[in-house]
Amino acid sequence: MAVIDSVLNEELSRLLALRARYAAERQALIRGSIIMKKKSGHNYAYRAYRKGNRVVTDYVGREASPQARKLAATIEKRRRIIRQIRALDADAARLRKMINAK
Repeated sequence: MAVIDSVLNEELSRLLALRARYAAERQALIRGSIIMKKKSGHNYAYRAYRKGNRVVTDYVGREASPQARKLAATIEKRRRIIRQIRALDADAARLRKMINAK
């Protein structure tokens, strides 16, 4: 039983270290989402995010501009990281139950 406990504890520490790395990476990426607005027949991209209790929108550029594509990729990367953190949290909770179920 000691071998199984040590393997579970090792896996839990690995998951927690990975979660910390993802959390630091998430903090480095910008928050918000992209909103498209149509004006004069052209689509323009805006970044929307919360600042306190209000929602702020910043102009990014036309829909197909490099800045808008880069921002969309960054926001999608942040969302992927958030999903991975949630999965790691669920796995860590499951491991904690296994460790404490003695």
